[in-house]
Amino acid sequence: MGRSWRGFDPGTPLGGHEEALPNMAIETASSAALQCQGCGAPLEASRVDVKTGLASCASCNRVFKLAGETALVALPPRPAPRVIPDAFDTPTATSAPSDGYRGSRGRAEHTWRYRWFKWVGPFLVLFGLFFAGIAMTFVVGAIAGGGLWGLLSLLIPHLWIGLAVSYGGLATTLNRTTISLDARSISARTGPMPWRNVSLARDEAVSADHQASWGQRGQTFQVRIVGKDHRATKLLGGLTEEEARYLADELNDALSRDDL
Repeated sequence: MGRSWRGFDPGTPLGGHEEALPNMAIETASSAALQCQGCGAPLEASRVDVKTGLASCASCNRVFKLAGETALVALPPRPAPRVIPDAFDTPTATSAPSDGYRGSRGRAEHTWRYRWFKWVGPFLVLFGLFFAGIAMTFVVGAIAGGGLWGLLSLLIPHLWIGLAVSYGGLATTLNRTTISLDARSISARTGPMPWRNVSLARDEAVSADHQASWGQRGQTFQVRIVGKDHRATKLLGGLTEEEARYLADELNDALSRDDL
């Protein structure tokens, strides 16, 4: 029966110090696995206490101190999993077939999909149609009354404003933006309502960042692609700070990979 050290219970993997090894590695002078000094059985990493240098053997229950040539090294803490904002679908990475472009067989295409939907969208549709309907009523009345061009010049812009608000509401309700990154390009394509699309050469992209902007909705954030010439191109806007930071971090991770 092996000896028991004060405060070290050989019946548990780490003798009551399980919390000592969440992110630790064991380096030895040789490539062989650590072995028990009593029976020679391989040691499990979970049975090594990094703080004290003590180890326990699962086979013979012996407790001993590791030899001096063994170095215990603390690894950097594992990063917490990145939280995906609700507006984003789970990102995907697929292997792209060869298309004759720089031997792209087996290279990955990374895709992120962002849903525009906000509850204000349906309200904007109804408000815009109501506003345009009132303007249209006055336009028809002006034409029927003899074509008062001065009144028409005032009312027609209001009609277009109402229609534009409705269009924006439809886009906010229905649209999705798909951001794709592969060996050839970085693109952001939006639908089903036509909107601004972006496409950039992958070779020109250096990094992604996020920046605050101000508009009708107050402060929102946009994600930009920074090129070799230090110019930034807006990829996607209208985001919360959390969404913008997430997408920028994801793009920077993908840009740094070797599978593109």
